[in-house]
Amino acid sequence: MEKIEDNLHISFIGSREGIGNSFVSLNFAIEMISRNMHVTYSNCIEDSENKNFFKNINFSKDKDSVSIHKTYIEKMDLLTFSKTFDSRYSVKAEELMRQMEGKSNIFLHNIKDPIANPYNLLVQNSDVWIITLRIETTAVSDYFNTVKKLLLLEKHPAEIFIVFNYTKDIERAFEVYQKILKETMELSIELRPFFLGILQNDLLRQAHAIKLGIPIRQAFPECSVGGSISFMAEKILRRRTIFNTDQESQLSIGSDNN
Repeated sequence: MEKIEDNLHISFIGSREGIGNSFVSLNFAIEMISRNMHVTYSNCIEDSENKNFFKNINFSKDKDSVSIHKTYIEKMDLLTFSKTFDSRYSVKAEELMRQMEGKSNIFLHNIKDPIANPYNLLVQNSDVWIITLRIETTAVSDYFNTVKKLLLLEKHPAEIFIVFNYTKDIERAFEVYQKILKETMELSIELRPFFLGILQNDLLRQAHAIKLGIPIRQAFPECSVGGSISFMAEKILRRRTIFNTDQESQLSIGSDNN
């Protein structure tokens, strides 16, 4: 799938079920909208966590397909697909993505299995990969099991970002990250991990946000989750700007040498 270079595609990849990847990716989408960007957010329609926030959409007719929906959230469209999605619908998915590339600045993909259809199509065409982890005894192995899948794809970025969800313990999170970084270097894995940050588990506000049918970043923009998401978004956008500037400089140097 050819994509427009000015568009930014970010895949949020859950290291396993129940990790809160939907929570991270959807609130990141709200943050990008607050920065005056138009977002296309892709999500499996059977995702029970995010389905609470799209009650105005009738998904029943799309059970075996893929489609685009307008949402109640200004500047957000929803690309939906079913658990029964198979390769027959890949062409349609690509057509819808191209259609939205003329409208959206940024595409955010909520990924459960990076090597299954249509997730693999979305992930391998993303500029940024973000893995969602939780601080548990299996965190390091969860990370490497996910990376092992990602490296099966045809294309991938040079780096991968890590978010630790539902925790206040930044020291423990950074300790786990250091273990991941050390093992990555020892195993000579080409995907270099970067620590992006942590998200606290604000149970009361999250429960109220779900009741309202509004993502917590939108319902409580000044809460700790909103602040952390904003910091992460700034980090991603700044790093991408630096990366693109470096690439342009290398191209200019190459042209001068010619």
